[in-house]
Amino acid sequence: MEASRRRTTVVIRELVKNLEAQYVKGLKEWEKVINETHQCVVRFIQTVVRTGYVVTPCGLSRRVTVSEILSRSK
Repeated sequence: MEASRRRTTVVIRELVKNLEAQYVKGLKEWEKVINETHQCVVRFIQTVVRTGYVVTPCGLSRRVTVSEILSRSK
């Protein structure tokens, strides 16, 4: 999904040749944010895998599994 969003910003810039500079800048900034978010998610997933699929966020008194987190986000 992240890759498709990155491509969307490129497609918009390519299709709209006379796009105002502020929008071109905004799309490039959005693409950067998407890339950074994607990297953060990749690092999180790698950490979860290394810790045996268990996440213990600060402040929680019990261990939380990834499936619990994912089920809450739906």
